[in-house]
Amino acid sequence: MHELAHKICPNCDARVQDGHRFCPACGTDLSEVESTDGDPYVGREIHGRYRLESLIGVGAMGRVYKAEQTALKKAFAVKILSPQLTNDPDSQARFANEAHNAASLNHPNVVSVVDYGRTNDGVTFLVMEYIEGRSLEQIIYDEHPLPRERVADLTLQILAALTEAHGLGILHRDLKPENILVQSLRTRGELLKVLDFGIAKLMDESPNAQARPGLTSQGVVCGTPEYMSPEQACGLKLDQRSDLYAVGVILYQMITGRPPFESEIAVEILHRHINEEPIRPSELMGTEPDPLESVCLRALAKDREARFDDAAAFREAVLGATRMGTSTQIHCASCGAVMKASDRFCASCGAAAPDGISTFRHPASGQRKVTRRSTRALRQATGEATAEVLLRAMPQRLAGEAANALLEAGQQNLDAPRRGLFAQVIAGGAGMGKTRLLDEFAERAESAGWQVVAAGCEPTSAMTALWPIRAAVGQLLDVDPRTASPGDIARAASLIGLSYESLPGLNELFGVGVGLGSIEYAVRRRECFTSAVQALTESAGGRPLLLVFDDVDRWDAPSRRILQQLIGAHVSVPILVLIGTAEADRTWLRSPVVELEALDAAAMAQWATGLSQDDSGMIARLTSHAPLSPFELELALRCLPPEGERVNFEDAIRGWLQRLSGPERQVLELAAILGERAEYDDLDALRSADPTGQEGDVARHLMALQQAGLMVPVGEGSWAFRSRRIRELVLSTIERRRSKHLHREAAMRSERAQLTPTVRALYLLRAQPGRVSDDRGRLNTVELIEALREAAVSAVASFDDPKAVRLLRTALKACRRLPDEERLHHEANLIAELVDPFCYTDRVDEAVSTLRKLIRSGTVPESEPELQRALGRCLVRKKDWAGAIEAYQRALGPLIAQGRQRVLLQLYADLARARDAFGQHDKALAELREGLDMCTLGDGPRANLDVSMWRYLLTFAELYERGGQLKQARVWAEHGLFQAERRNEDLGRMRAHETISRLLRALGQHMLAEQHVGRGLEVARKLGDRRTSAQLLLLRAHLRASSGRIDDARRFLDEAWRLAELLEWARGMDMADRARAELDGK
Repeated sequence: MHELAHKICPNCDARVQDGHRFCPACGTDLSEVESTDGDPYVGREIHGRYRLESLIGVGAMGRVYKAEQTALKKAFAVKILSPQLTNDPDSQARFANEAHNAASLNHPNVVSVVDYGRTNDGVTFLVMEYIEGRSLEQIIYDEHPLPRERVADLTLQILAALTEAHGLGILHRDLKPENILVQSLRTRGELLKVLDFGIAKLMDESPNAQARPGLTSQGVVCGTPEYMSPEQACGLKLDQRSDLYAVGVILYQMITGRPPFESEIAVEILHRHINEEPIRPSELMGTEPDPLESVCLRALAKDREARFDDAAAFREAVLGATRMGTSTQIHCASCGAVMKASDRFCASCGAAAPDGISTFRHPASGQRKVTRRSTRALRQATGEATAEVLLRAMPQRLAGEAANALLEAGQQNLDAPRRGLFAQVIAGGAGMGKTRLLDEFAERAESAGWQVVAAGCEPTSAMTALWPIRAAVGQLLDVDPRTASPGDIARAASLIGLSYESLPGLNELFGVGVGLGSIEYAVRRRECFTSAVQALTESAGGRPLLLVFDDVDRWDAPSRRILQQLIGAHVSVPILVLIGTAEADRTWLRSPVVELEALDAAAMAQWATGLSQDDSGMIARLTSHAPLSPFELELALRCLPPEGERVNFEDAIRGWLQRLSGPERQVLELAAILGERAEYDDLDALRSADPTGQEGDVARHLMALQQAGLMVPVGEGSWAFRSRRIRELVLSTIERRRSKHLHREAAMRSERAQLTPTVRALYLLRAQPGRVSDDRGRLNTVELIEALREAAVSAVASFDDPKAVRLLRTALKACRRLPDEERLHHEANLIAELVDPFCYTDRVDEAVSTLRKLIRSGTVPESEPELQRALGRCLVRKKDWAGAIEAYQRALGPLIAQGRQRVLLQLYADLARARDAFGQHDKALAELREGLDMCTLGDGPRANLDVSMWRYLLTFAELYERGGQLKQARVWAEHGLFQAERRNEDLGRMRAHETISRLLRALGQHMLAEQHVGRGLEVARKLGDRRTSAQLLLLRAHLRASSGRIDDARRFLDEAWRLAELLEWARGMDMADRARAELDGK
């Protein structure tokens, strides 16, 4: 008979093994029932909830099936355990305990257990999340050799899972590539999931196990011989280091393509694990030794005392080996001297740096030091401080006593780093030497072995949202902020030790990923800011870190908010933050300030006489113009005014520019059009559109501008102005019509404008004529309005509401150039689409006035419902509930006629909340019922609509809960969960589980509440919502404490407190502290 032959009980439909005469579920005599071939479980429904659809795999523990949850139509994996594992009461109790432990594991790298039980006919089952992915075993077989970064990334994810499990006292005991699934994400990254935590222990302790530990009654090695530790092979007591040995085997296999020990005979493999040393991977592969090899071999030590103490130590070793493998020294091709990545020439012999040196990390200003001839040599040749000598000495720092004191104190910090984050503000106006001082400090820090990361303002003056923070985090992750994909970010974050929970926020920061709008705006902003701070404080791997932020007075609002949050961060490694700003009010930075002042006559004389052996009349002429900033001093040297005569700095710059040739002047003007920093390719493209038509090689002209001291190279193919004042004056000298033409061409041709809507809008705005006189001018204005709208939408997506409002107001001003009908049409569309930024800034009154004017005009009837709804939202912001209710009601009629279900549901929910806030609770619920009946045509909350309904149904739950009707609230929350599951909406699942668990706790149904908490936590971690995770952990701690599991409660409170501190959520930290105090009181 077939091994899967079975009988179906005619009385209870139970599947019964062919050898049984009676049904174990109901006792029916089966002697007359014929056997049936085929899988005994496919098609069966377990516990009335899970219909088994197909067999996924078979193993020593049992059989795994793909199943469908019948109510929610959601896929799960169901493991039917072998009967011999749980065939007596003790085994069943042990299984329940182990399954409960496995279910308590909530981690992104662990396959979650969501349900378990035993059917009436004795079938023991586990229900797990269903993962679409390949096993690590299959990946190694198909794709070896794997890239080094991928090997490290996958190993780190395995260790992250073990860190969580071992912290709960759960051992795996059967880690192997077959038990590890790798899921390819839509974001092109990889998420690793470990299966079967705690279940192997059931096999090892089953009553049918032989006297020899590790062997079942069939003689199958429990733990898989190729991956068993020596102590497991010897039958000794196991601890977490046994799992780490298995990770070492898996790492060895990913490097070499095979386990360290192989044989057809299981006992021989075990003998070799106990007695033989593995062949070194480099020897086996015929390659140079890799730092990962040493980590792998330590994990494979025979003596467990010689291995890593825990998974966290193993993880740190992998991270260290990864960094060692990717940081190579750069040597001069001429003399062999070691060079820094920022060096353009060898300091020993002067030879040019070899090709391929990374230029992504650069000094704080984004400018490399100007190459200059030795001042000492000039002084020796001339014997006096001529203007030429002094000008060539200008690139050195000139910032007075305050700067000297700062450098002296800073050097002490560099030589003896202190744990913690310390911030220092360097303030001063333009040209005061802030940037040069920051650059000098950065060079000293690099020489002292610190990691240095620097970022300035956005180079076009467009103040693109998050640009400085993206630049800084991009340097730490070693990714290009302009082109980084989610996969690049995930791998880079893993390699430097950032937790998986930071990835959604990092994807928000770089504006990449799938489904960025799937979670609430406030949550996305909070996660983005927190992840940015995490990256800036946790990415140095214990190495001292210097963060240099220049020109923060010209940073965008969200970048300034992140900087403020960073300054308040609590860290355990040495981090020094230097901040350069020209603003007068620095209180928001909450840091000590060093103010750089202009050079007085004594400081100027001391500097000049230090360069001369003899007295010089030049010094007296210079000091007569004191005080001067360092930049003004340079200009004074260039124009050399008579003693006592005022220095005209604009004339000095113009005289500087007059020495340029025509082509050089043209390149300088094109660079000024593009911004404070210009890319070579953009300059070349813009030059071809310039009506002046100069000729010559752009690269040669740029070198001439560098020699003239006007521009400097700041990276591969990038050039920047030495000073902002130079660029401003150059822009002012460009003929107006030509300037507008070039700005329009820059909007169409430059790469930066194509990548950044804000930059493109800025160029088009500068290209706009003063008035519209023909169709071409009208089309250009419409193009500008659309560009400003796109820039405002982009600003909202990057959490810069103030910038979005400024862009929107500029677009509304541009609308005034159009004919009345067209103007009103564009105004209505802009306001309706971008009303939210107005609501969340101090411009809400302006939005209300504009909306009412547009509605009264009656010229845009097709947009009136959206305008009325937008007006209602603005009035809600002002807490004008009656006005909001009236506006929402006016919007209802046209929307009902149009039959727009999604918008109708949103509008009815808004109307209900406004009524509830106005004290009309019963009317609010009536509005919700009316909206539900209207949109579902009476089918109710379980209707199968093509629109999302969970938010609407949770609004019912919210209002019922507020009214104290908890049972009704629970019913509607469960309706919301049903709709979220039906449409596979993770955000809806999370919010519904959160609401249901809170209501169940209030109703005293703690076991059910615990289940919903676990499922809500799983989704919250997947979405990256750490605030909700902290709230659910607090709730779980209360539930565990109420059931007497105090240690579990403390652990969940610790985790909740950690997340709350990370998010700067003071209320969450306070709740966790109070809960701890209550537990201590018990």
